[in-house]
Amino acid sequence: MTVKGQSHFTVKQFKTMEEFSSSEFNTFKDNYYDGKGTETSERDEDGNVKQRFRDGYKIETTIDQDSKMKVAAEKTTKELWYERNNCTHVVQYALDAGGLENGEWTPGSIMSPPIPHVTPNAKQKEIESKNEGTDVDEKLKRNQNEN
Repeated sequence: MTVKGQSHFTVKQFKTMEEFSSSEFNTFKDNYYDGKGTETSERDEDGNVKQRFRDGYKIETTIDQDSKMKVAAEKTTKELWYERNNCTHVVQYALDAGGLENGEWTPGSIMSPPIPHVTPNAKQKEIESKNEGTDVDEKLKRNQNEN
């Protein structure tokens, strides 16, 4: 795990959304690199692994956009990770690098000022409304038989 100051974040690549959804990275746990898979993940009162991510949105991009976005995300997690940054900043800088709307603001008009978005949910809603894509919430659901 990479740790800088009090901020903890994980970086891992997955080949498919299904690989991610059934991994320990889609659970709540203290150490995602403990080598124990979902064995050390938090569980609900019925003994099922608690799912971490529930909302997903897939935006089709080009290979060139992907390359630029990956560089921006890696730079953010390695060089720009200060106390004021969080996972939404990684998304912001990656989307900016890909020429996509980043969800930080709802543009204003002559009669109203721009609206800033500070919560991850508000940013995701704005990203989904401003970028063409597909809702993938169902693909994020964990298969409880894999616990």
